[in-house]
Amino acid sequence: MRKTYPFFCAILALLLVALACTIGQSQPPQAPQQQNDPATSVALTLTAMALQKPAAPNAQPQPTLPAAVVYPTQPSQAPTQAMPQPPAAQPTAIPPTTVQIPCDRAGFVKDVTINDGTKVKAGEVFNKTWRLRNDGSCPWTSAYAVVFDHGDQMGATMAINFTAADIAPGQSVDVTVTLTAPTKPGTYQGFFLLKNASGRKFGIGNNADQAFWVKIVVEAAAGPTIYKSGLLEIPQTWTVDLDNGTVGPGSGAEIKFEAVSDVELNLVFYGPAKLFTREPTFDDCINAQMDNPTVPIASMRLGTYFCYLTDQGRLGYLEYAGSDTTPGAGKLYLEFTTWNKP
Repeated sequence: MRKTYPFFCAILALLLVALACTIGQSQPPQAPQQQNDPATSVALTLTAMALQKPAAPNAQPQPTLPAAVVYPTQPSQAPTQAMPQPPAAQPTAIPPTTVQIPCDRAGFVKDVTINDGTKVKAGEVFNKTWRLRNDGSCPWTSAYAVVFDHGDQMGATMAINFTAADIAPGQSVDVTVTLTAPTKPGTYQGFFLLKNASGRKFGIGNNADQAFWVKIVVEAAAGPTIYKSGLLEIPQTWTVDLDNGTVGPGSGAEIKFEAVSDVELNLVFYGPAKLFTREPTFDDCINAQMDNPTVPIASMRLGTYFCYLTDQGRLGYLEYAGSDTTPGAGKLYLEFTTWNKP
């Protein structure tokens, strides 16, 4: 065993020389170290042995981490100092407005009867009712009244007192007036106000000065059917019953061809009649102010008309169609139309 030591020492020396050459080629120049430092020699030997040691058969290769990339950053900016703001203006308190409520003021609630534009028959009597609210500060007593102000009166009483008990502010009351529709077709409107106990008038609206109203439409009467019509040939001194067109003496006659003399000839009406210079309508005859005229034949011309009312209550009209004035044998020619009763 003692003979083998020189052999191993020679091998170790060769390994150290080879390792020194290798390190000298692969490592960058090192700072000069002290010569003949035993600690340094031992360290070099151990390092070479570690580098040449084979890797363990089952060792897994370790992943190489990528080098961290450092991006340049923007230089931080100094914060901007905010400009001082003036203090917010405080709203000015506005005192509430005091609204003075008048003593007497009405508010319209609704039409209880007869809405605007209601169709009413000619001459029809009807009741108009409004619902009004006391919008004033004073109660309405029975001394208050509804009064006609302007427009179409339609037979309204000038003042109608309240019949209800006291109406306190905020309460409502129905007020009614009785009216009569006009006899002629058309649109009619009447305006009304209220009146307090001292006689001062007031109405609706903010200023209590607006009237409330009634508005109706009177329709034309439907045209009646004809009861009798035809041409009348009337001898002198004879009469005519215009209900049926009978010519001759007898009861129920409405007209007579009168001969006072050979030259004084007249058309005499026994019943109501009215002269027209145009062909009258049924409504014309309804509204005509009739009397009992005696009309000279010499005064009549073609186109002369008369409304009449028979003794049986039928309306009609006559049209002058000519005459024969031969003395003692003259004749009067009239077209007549008598309507049925409506």
